[in-house]
Amino acid sequence: MRYLKIILVLLVTSVSANADEKNIPEAFRGEVPGAPVEINYEDWSLILRTTVIGASRSGRGKGVSSSVAAPAGSRVARTNTKDTRTDGNRINFKLLAETQNLETLTIIRQSLEQVPSEIPMKLWDKREQLAYWLNLYNITLIEQLAKEYPFRKLKKKKLAKKGIWTEKTLTVAGVPLSLNDIQYIILPNKWDTTLVMYGLFQGFIGGPSVQKAAFTRDNVQRLLIASAKEFVNSNRGMKVKGKALKVSGFYKENKALFPDWNNDIKAHILSLSNDRMKPKVNSTSKVSTLSMDYETTDVFAGGATALTSQSNNAAALEFANQAKHDTGGAPSGQGSTPPVPIIHSLSNWAKMAQKEYRLPQTTKDFILQMRKERLGKEGDVRIEEVDGGQSEK
Repeated sequence: MRYLKIILVLLVTSVSANADEKNIPEAFRGEVPGAPVEINYEDWSLILRTTVIGASRSGRGKGVSSSVAAPAGSRVARTNTKDTRTDGNRINFKLLAETQNLETLTIIRQSLEQVPSEIPMKLWDKREQLAYWLNLYNITLIEQLAKEYPFRKLKKKKLAKKGIWTEKTLTVAGVPLSLNDIQYIILPNKWDTTLVMYGLFQGFIGGPSVQKAAFTRDNVQRLLIASAKEFVNSNRGMKVKGKALKVSGFYKENKALFPDWNNDIKAHILSLSNDRMKPKVNSTSKVSTLSMDYETTDVFAGGATALTSQSNNAAALEFANQAKHDTGGAPSGQGSTPPVPIIHSLSNWAKMAQKEYRLPQTTKDFILQMRKERLGKEGDVRIEEVDGGQSEK
């Protein structure tokens, strides 16, 4: 079987970010287009499908009044009255924070960390590498946030000089890494596209949505484009006020992806805007930054909200109504329990995270082939196409 070269093309209108692999650790450089290296993320996908609830599209409406009182005896809190309150997907941090479930997250994250030590990343297809980094970032962030649950706002955690995003919590191929290392060093220096930023869940409403499935080499392009369009066309992504294009603070965080800031960001937003917003964006002449919504994306608002039909909190009602479509459950009625999947433990999925599961047979065969090639060559690895094509050292 000939391994065909496949080029990753995310979006023709995407701005080039001048990626340079010389700026990332050597262990993460290089690729083999079309290489039969595949990582199985079904365990992570199962958890996401169980814990993530989808939101409706942004109505670009105004915030709700904070003067509405909660019902007597209700645990509902008026945690967010902004016009971004129902933007983006929500995730059940409360469930993930339970001891057994948190242990499962740790096992899966550790399993992913070990993969590049089993088979060097330079032997992977570039699409496989991108899916890997996005999944590793997201599961690590969710694991770390679950450890600190409950929380309502994440601004202090996000901006802390020492914390979840800055600490070297990961070790990949012997290289200590922080989440910021992945976001600001590896991704922008490996991929010439602004779309990579939309795969990075932040835990708060102002960032890209958490997806309901793991990234894979086959879906990474589609999911990134869908996430980008959803974000841009929501209240948290951008707004037009007169001649001003007001964009999310998340773009400022990733300013390196937009070298010519005003022109690049406008072109980027235009390429992803829907038909209704495109003429408005096109008419703008200056760019400013929106304040970020750091409210948690937890379906229970960080432990402050009881997600039932009795809730008068706008966001709680929105997601209560959405849940039946996402999970297949019945509509929530008066006095119903939270409309989230009834699963108390994810620990039975931990066994799936073993190496035998993580690497499919085709990948194991490829590893075996590489080891045979390496025997007697003192570490010189030669990759050859089966039909006798050119080799790469």
